[in-house]
Amino acid sequence: MEYKLGVVGSPIEHSLSPEIHNIFAQELNIKISYEKYLVNAGELSSFCNQFFDNPNALGLNVTLPLKKEVLELDANKSSIVNKINTANTIKKSNESLYLHSTDGQGLVNDFSNKGISIKDKKILILGAGGSAASIIPAISGFNPSSIEIANRSEENAMKLIGRFGESVSLHEYGLSPDIVINCSSAGHDSSVPEFFKNLEISKDCILYDLSYGNPHKPTRNWFKKFSQYIYSGEGMLVEQAALSFEFWFEKKPTTKNIIKEIPVSYTHLTLPTILLV
Repeated sequence: MEYKLGVVGSPIEHSLSPEIHNIFAQELNIKISYEKYLVNAGELSSFCNQFFDNPNALGLNVTLPLKKEVLELDANKSSIVNKINTANTIKKSNESLYLHSTDGQGLVNDFSNKGISIKDKKILILGAGGSAASIIPAISGFNPSSIEIANRSEENAMKLIGRFGESVSLHEYGLSPDIVINCSSAGHDSSVPEFFKNLEISKDCILYDLSYGNPHKPTRNWFKKFSQYIYSGEGMLVEQAALSFEFWFEKKPTTKNIIKEIPVSYTHLTLPTILLV
């Protein structure tokens, strides 16, 4: 049997998901057909009805602008989806749909791969959207000393903080974090956002940028003025994909060295998982 899979969103042409999942399938000797599907906002429900009408259809990855819309499907939600209010993976089983998110665990798995410890560290998250929400529970589980949010809109930052209670707070400018996680789409053009410029960054601070593909992104170039410890999101991309694959097939593929097998040299910048898959 050849299982039917895919990734949905708009834009979608940049996605590396087909390459990654085909490598996983080859490793585990599973036959799949994994395609990219251009699905615009407001079209997901009708697309899913048609897609999952195929008896071989097993699952979908979901990316922008459908991360919230996917919650409107008649589907069972995992506990993490109920907590973060977003999902990146759909599975069909016994004629029912199931929603899950692999983003946060994908991030901490890549941290582990890179030898980055979260325990007792001061974590600063840049951005207050779906990407930030998706990683907070996973990070909290590793007992950082603090998790703070900095965002262009303080109002949106406070809304996010309100969802997670005392485990998250607004960033106090002037205090240097140990790890900065950039979940913001800001800085994709030629400029560095003003709220970045107000940050206090030490030479030992680690920047983990969820985006990948553009080593000369303005925000990364700005960060290089302060620290040499800069990581991009290719590893998270692969790790969250492996967890999606495991959600579908109950078999987890290996991720070691897979980045060497996929093309990540883009002329434009993309964002994995909660933003782009």
